[in-house]
Amino acid sequence: MVGLRVAVFLDGGYLSYVLRDEFDSLRIDYERLVAAMVGEDRLVRAYYYNCLPYHGPCPSDEERQRLEAAQRFHGVLRRLRRFDVREGVLAFRGVDQATGRAIFEQKKVDVMLATDLVSLAIKGRIDRAVLCTGDSDVLPAVEAAKAEGVVVHLWHGRQVHQDLWERVDERTLLTADMVRRWRLGDEAEAVGEDNG
Repeated sequence: MVGLRVAVFLDGGYLSYVLRDEFDSLRIDYERLVAAMVGEDRLVRAYYYNCLPYHGPCPSDEERQRLEAAQRFHGVLRRLRRFDVREGVLAFRGVDQATGRAIFEQKKVDVMLATDLVSLAIKGRIDRAVLCTGDSDVLPAVEAAKAEGVVVHLWHGRQVHQDLWERVDERTLLTADMVRRWRLGDEAEAVGEDNG
């Protein structure tokens, strides 16, 4: 019997935050992560949403290196089977008075995720949607997908918006044992992100 048709939606900023703050910046293999999320079902497509790092008009060497590393990583993800990368933009929001560090906000990421989820649901292309995000901005899209009969499964870290957590159909908390199974090994030709 053919399994359910599944799409995976990865909020790259959220996943990087979880890997950094909850799992000591462990680098992971994204093919293994998606395979675990899909299980015995059939992957339609995996989407990764994030912004490239900020770089000013005259970027520093550090900014240039971060940008080049992110572009390489996105390029590797794009070459994975049934994997798309959607890039938003960073908007400058000022400077933190306490630390003096610039504050940036991701733009377009949640809207792209929501659009892809609703489009696939309305067209009847998926039976199940797996989201890795903590942001309640996607709730209208979650509700629209559920109204079309799509089962919405949330994979999340310890920090997740309560409204989102309550309104999805299924939930999986990312644990150290799970993340270790997806660890990027030196011996494997796997795909991972430098979250440092």
